[in-house]
Amino acid sequence: MGVAVFGGLPTSRAAGRLSYFTSGIAFPDWTILSTEVLVRGTKGVEAAGYFGNDWGFDAGQAAFAEP
Repeated sequence: MGVAVFGGLPTSRAAGRLSYFTSGIAFPDWTILSTEVLVRGTKGVEAAGYFGNDWGFDAGQAAFAEP
């Protein structure tokens, strides 16, 4: 089961370009992308990470872009 949250039409269009819900694609458990990801590639990734064994937020498995 997957869950996606989009912050409006521009972000849903940006996510549509990524094969996020395709089997075999290696994305982290959660990812926060800027719409700039389509232009800047990985520099448009704001944060990403993996959930802990209890499916809670695990700060040790998270990375955030520099402001």
